[in-house]
Amino acid sequence: MPEWLAIYGASKAAVCHYCEAVKPALSLHGIGVSILLPGPVKSNIHETQANRPSELLEGSGFKASEAKLSRRIVGDNWMEPDQAGELVADGILANQTYIVTHGFYKDAMRARAEAVLAATPDTKEEAPDFGRFREE
Repeated sequence: MPEWLAIYGASKAAVCHYCEAVKPALSLHGIGVSILLPGPVKSNIHETQANRPSELLEGSGFKASEAKLSRRIVGDNWMEPDQAGELVADGILANQTYIVTHGFYKDAMRARAEAVLAATPDTKEEAPDFGRFREE
């Protein structure tokens, strides 16, 4: 796995965990939280380099990744933007925690969840008191 993919995955995981953590507190104020977990969506992201103003091209630090992105080939299984937008809008209106655009990740997601459950002890002891972290 390329290093950048690990960094990308870790940052996405952090955002997901943060959203899961704040959703209960925000719901008390009528604020919903939905997490978009997108697969490939047809977009013009591959045109990023062409759309960047010339004065920002040099020294941006993104030249190599933008060049690679510009060669991206859109596959037949990539979702149309309007379809993705409808899924997002419907998910937000339904206050869904997770909005997942593609089913081809489901087996990998299930395997991960099953591995975590298999590693979890069956005992149901009381959760530790983390009172020192509570607001006074």
